[in-house]
Amino acid sequence: MRDVLIIGYGVVGKNLEKELAALQPDVYDKYLKTGFGEFHYKLAFVCVPASEIRTAIKENSADLYILKSAILPGTTDLLREETGERIIYSPEYRGATVHNDCQFDFTILG
Repeated sequence: MRDVLIIGYGVVGKNLEKELAALQPDVYDKYLKTGFGEFHYKLAFVCVPASEIRTAIKENSADLYILKSAILPGTTDLLREETGERIIYSPEYRGATVHNDCQFDFTILG
């Protein structure tokens, strides 16, 4: 088992990789053909468009999935019921906007 996986390597995934550098996360992105999708992880940060979240969870294996994608209220509960997986939401503050160069010293998990 490995510790940390980042699923999706766009703006959010790249920023998260920098933030988690000390943990040496693996990165999986099916479109960029990078991947460690064949291992089991303690944590998987899902940094994909909302329409790809279900696929990301199905294609990877982790004890806990942390959604960084922008989602509608209730989506986390629905995904838990559908997949049987442990899933939480962590709002992303570094998107593809002009605010992506701000320094944040906190993380919200819930």
